[in-house]
Amino acid sequence: MQEKSNGRKNHRKDFTFEENEGELTITSYIGNESDVTIPSTHKGMKIVAIGEGAFANNKHIESVGFSKSNVKTIGARAFEGCTNLKSIKFPASLREIGDAAFKQSGIEHVVIKYHVTTIGDDCFAYCGNLRTANFDSFRGSIGERCFFMCMSLCKVSNLGLHIEEIGTNAFSVGRRVPNDPLWDVKWYNARIRLI
Repeated sequence: MQEKSNGRKNHRKDFTFEENEGELTITSYIGNESDVTIPSTHKGMKIVAIGEGAFANNKHIESVGFSKSNVKTIGARAFEGCTNLKSIKFPASLREIGDAAFKQSGIEHVVIKYHVTTIGDDCFAYCGNLRTANFDSFRGSIGERCFFMCMSLCKVSNLGLHIEEIGTNAFSVGRRVPNDPLWDVKWYNARIRLI
């Protein structure tokens, strides 16, 4: 069976899986396509997670999409070091993005919606191409150093008052941050556009 992605085909044989109680986690990607679609099922079982380091340091991937997704978790370091990865559209099923999941990747824009409850520490740290982050009705927690040293980040949208927690240095670009958990956002407001 195949999943189409922008005119290209991803075969389920390009992924390796681990089964746990009838559900699957993607443990690695062994294909070489630039546009990858995460399948929703494999052999009748739901794919519910992208495992730790599953795509880490892959230099082929430029975009990631999801096919009628069941994915609830993107694990720690899942896409870390994917320097050519420019875009990912998070599925409505997603609840958690793990620590350093996109650290040092080439991601340019992120939209994180209300269904996500946790964004891990260092999640987008050192993403030098990241320009915009949109928190569309987001009410969860943003981990420590989440957007640390994202030097191109110039627009953060919908960072509302109902966010559960913003971790220390979440938006820092190397400045020493006092213990005020919102100081980070207050200072960053002077350098980027918060709307």
